[in-house]
Parts: sequence; structure tokens; C-alpha cells
Amino acid sequence: MNESHIQFTRSTVQNFPGLKPLLDEHIKDNFGELLPTLFFGDLTRYIMALLERAQWGELMPRRELKDLLQYLEDSYASGDKNVQDLVALGFLENLPNPGEDGASIRNMLGPKLQTALRDLYKVE
Repeated sequence: MNESHIQFTRSTVQNFPGLKPLLDEHIKDNFGELLPTLFFGDLTRYIMALLERAQWGELMPRRELKDLLQYLEDSYASGDKNVQDLVALGFLENLPNPGEDGASIRNMLGPKLQTALRDLYKVE
């Protein structure tokens, strides 16, 4: 288990207290263990739910969505390889594909995350 991943996950939840119930449920479902990449998949679904609520005109989800995406952008830009890998594999890889419901979230990502998302799907 990567300690850097665990620290970043806990820091994310600390910065966004609304994620605490999500983390608690994640730990309960995983027999008391924090699995950061899996949690960031849960976080992606949480973000997608915020997007849906924001599209219905709710203001609080819109603000939280904006703040979370900015936090992930800033963390990816300033983070080490471990943080970048966690954001890429846990969050970006779980985003809807173009043409799927919610794919508009891709347009809301900052420039570093958009580049990382493109890099995830480059064929070499």
C-alpha cells in the first residue's frame, strides 16, 4: 500500500468534509481498509452526482463541484508522481467517455487534467 496515496486521500477528505461519509462507507465496505484508487473511483461517482445536481440548477453542488475539480487540478499540477498516478488512475480513468451521459465533465477539467486525460488514452 502506498503511504503517499493514503495521505493524499485523507487530505482530500479533510479539505472537503462532505466526503467524510463517502470515506466512512468505503472503509466499511472494504473491511476497515482504505484503498485509495478505489476510493477515487467513488469520488468520481460523487463528482458526477454533483454535476447532475448542478445541471438541475442547485447552487451548492455547483460550488462544491468547481472547488473539487480545482483541488484535483492543483494537486495534480503540484503533486509528485504518486499523487498524479492516483488522480489519473482513480479519477480520470473513471470519467464517462465522450458521448456518454456526463461526458461534459471532461470540458470542466483544468489544463493539466485535460492533458493527463488525453495521455491516458494515447495509443503508442
